[in-house]
Amino acid sequence: MAGKDLSRREILSKAGRASALTVGATVVSRAEGGGPRAGTLSERAAGDNPEPSADYTLWISALGFIAPDGSALAIRRGSMGNTTQVMTTRAGDLQWILLPLAVPSTASIKAVIVCYQLSNARSFISQVRLSEESTPPSALVRHDDGADLRSTIPARYESQVRPFRPEGAITLSLRLNFADTADRIDIGAIGLLLSP
Repeated sequence: MAGKDLSRREILSKAGRASALTVGATVVSRAEGGGPRAGTLSERAAGDNPEPSADYTLWISALGFIAPDGSALAIRRGSMGNTTQVMTTRAGDLQWILLPLAVPSTASIKAVIVCYQLSNARSFISQVRLSEESTPPSALVRHDDGADLRSTIPARYESQVRPFRPEGAITLSLRLNFADTADRIDIGAIGLLLSP
């Protein structure tokens, strides 16, 4: 079943904790033997689907990524679908993009899925990080994966997480290493493998 687009008001009223950045997010269960079963957040919140009893994937649009103030990064909508394209005006490492995630408080995070494509393998994603924030100004790093993602064809990378149940706001951070300002990094869907 395909997900349907939801207004911000529908998500906030039905899901309670959703943010505007997850409009149109789709939930896919990984039920044993029965194959995937998809449903929108509003269907789950409205009780049309029972709470999942098996691991499931929450898909999130990459259009919500931001770059920190003062960053050399430029983020724009990609030329195909709902992808995000990242470019820079300064070559170098330690350039970060951030995506706030609305994670159900009843779920544990087991993996992060990053769908991406590089224009050139010399510029790549060099780190996948999940951090948890509650009171400012500090954040706790809950997951750090230093694998270099270097595919120049559309790829999907699944970063295994030591499962944890969030106790605060979760942010996905991707560290980018640009060798050349002519390069670009395209980010597609972001997935969270969750366990009820």
